[in-house]
Amino acid sequence: MSFDPSAEPLPLALGCMYFGSRLPRAEAFALLDRFADAGGTLLDTADCYAFWEPGCGGGESESCIGEWLGSRGKRQAARVCTKVGAMPGPDGVREGLSGVTVSRAVEGSLRRLGVERIDLCYAHVDDREVPLQETLSAFARLIEEGKLRAVACSNTSAGRIREALALSAREALPAWCAVQQMYTYLQPLPGTVFLGGAQLFADAGLLQLCRETEGLRLLAYSPLLGGAYDREDKPIPEPFLHPANQQRLQLLQQLARERDCRPGQLVLAWMIHRSPSVIPVAGASTSGQLEANLAAARMTLSPEEMRRLDAISGP
Repeated sequence: MSFDPSAEPLPLALGCMYFGSRLPRAEAFALLDRFADAGGTLLDTADCYAFWEPGCGGGESESCIGEWLGSRGKRQAARVCTKVGAMPGPDGVREGLSGVTVSRAVEGSLRRLGVERIDLCYAHVDDREVPLQETLSAFARLIEEGKLRAVACSNTSAGRIREALALSAREALPAWCAVQQMYTYLQPLPGTVFLGGAQLFADAGLLQLCRETEGLRLLAYSPLLGGAYDREDKPIPEPFLHPANQQRLQLLQQLARERDCRPGQLVLAWMIHRSPSVIPVAGASTSGQLEANLAAARMTLSPEEMRRLDAISGP
């Protein structure tokens, strides 16, 4: 079995992090309905979403998606993508990617999602305490059992991905078919550490790896920086505050005026038109946000617009 996220009809994944927690079930269902009606298929979640929200312990997003799939009969059309390995244990430390943990976590995800098979399962955060062979062997067993269709990684450096791909080829183990990393138009200052190192930004090395590796797709989380491109009440995060990014923001605003669209829509369209093409994982908490994202996924940028967007170097 294999899976290519880029082959789906809409080059956009719906980020479902707060479905069933911060976003009530009825509102989440309405967004899922609209996304599906618009041709969207990629639903992105994780077993740990959203344990940090008041009254939550993780699994809320998966359960919400599972209820929606069951009530709408959408299982055949949806592509369910989840992640394992970042749920905190009793000591507050991420549970990691041991073979036992991976197997147990996938069983829990299957139960909450109400499905027999997950289309794409990510190793959520790189775990250097566990041999890659142990993690990949656990995923291999789950694929053989029909519980997973394909596997991917997230928050993993280009070097570690190369190591994993070489191991997969050498040992006939399943290979990562995608990597999900933080990525957006603005570039963080070099050396920035996100969430204590648990979140990684897609750097030049990772982009190059995706260009040269057949079958390795890049998906981007936090592509809109929580709405900072479009909302005055959402400041640009501090790691992205530097002169080169000020030029990028000014260009985005100028192009948005020329095209009569939002700067954030240009960011999503720029990702989709890049080489390598990037699939944005864009969350939405309102119908207006979702409609803007859907429109961006169908925008066409000219070669000249891409040249202008790519012309600013730095930081």
